[in-house]
Amino acid sequence: MDSIKFDYSKICNFVTKEEMIALYPEARQALKSLKEGTGKGSDFLGWLNLPVEITSEQLADIEKTAAELRARTQVMVVIGIGGSYLGARAVIEASGCAFAAPSANLSGKPSPTNAQDVFTDMDGRLPLILDGGECDVGVESTVVSVVGEKPTLFRPGHITLEDLERALGEEVEVSKAILEKLPEGAVVRSPGMKYKHYAPKADVTLLNGTFAQFRAYVDAHKDENPSCLCFTGESAKLDVPCVEYGREGDGADQAKHIFRSLRALDEQGDGVVYARCPQKDGLSMAVYNRLIRAAAFRVIKL
Repeated sequence: MDSIKFDYSKICNFVTKEEMIALYPEARQALKSLKEGTGKGSDFLGWLNLPVEITSEQLADIEKTAAELRARTQVMVVIGIGGSYLGARAVIEASGCAFAAPSANLSGKPSPTNAQDVFTDMDGRLPLILDGGECDVGVESTVVSVVGEKPTLFRPGHITLEDLERALGEEVEVSKAILEKLPEGAVVRSPGMKYKHYAPKADVTLLNGTFAQFRAYVDAHKDENPSCLCFTGESAKLDVPCVEYGREGDGADQAKHIFRSLRALDEQGDGVVYARCPQKDGLSMAVYNRLIRAAAFRVIKL
C-alpha cells in the first residue's frame, strides 16, 4: 500500500487550519508507528501489505468458500466481535450480497465482548460466528440525536460527551435517562434505555462512597453471603468473593472489562452483589450508565 489519503474538507467548518497544522507532529509519529509496526494494535496491520502477503491460492480459497456459501444458503448472518473489523468486512465482500443484522446480545443481559460469550448466549441459534478477538472498547456505541434545537446524548459510549461538545463547538444536552430512571410510560428513544438492562442474574446494588465505606458496608451485610464487583487491586482487601472490573478512575479500562465482569458474577453463581460506583464523566459515564441499569437503579449513597 503506497499511501493513505485523508480528506478533511468536511471538518473545515469547525476545525481551523492552525489546529490541523498543530496535529502534524502527532500525525507523522502515527505514520512512523504504522510503518514500523510499533504502535498500539500493531497485530492488526496486515492490511498495510495486502498486495504482497495474499497469495493467489488464498484468494482462490476465499472465492471458493464464498461460492459454496451462496449455493448452500439463502441468508447468512455474520457477527463481527471487537478486535479487528477486517474479518467481517472480508466475508461481507466475498459473499456478494448485502448484510443487515442486529447486535449479538440477548435483550436485558450483559453484552458479549468476545466470540465465546456470543456462542454461549446464542446456544446454537447461529450457524456461524466470526471471531475477531476481544472487543477493544467494551461498551456499545454512543447514540446522539441532532433533531431538536440542541444535540442530545441518548446513550454514552466510547465517544464521550466531552468529545461531542469539542467537535460540535456547542453544548450537548444529556438525556435524563442516561443517569436516572425513565418515568413510567416514557418513550424509549435509544437502545439500552430500559429500566433494567445489561443485568446478570444476581441482584446488584451500587454503593456510592469511598473504598473504606464500601468495605464497612459489605462487612456489615455478610449474612447475605454477598459478592463484590470492585476496582482492580481491591479484591485482596475484601473478605468475600470478588470480581474486578477495571482501575479506579480509569473509564477506558472499566469500559473494556465491565460486561465480561458482570458475566463472571453469573459464572460464579452469585446471588447478591455490591458494586463499586464509577465516576459519571468522560468514558466513566458510559460505565455508570450500564451499571445503574444492571442494578435496576439500586444505588446507596454511603
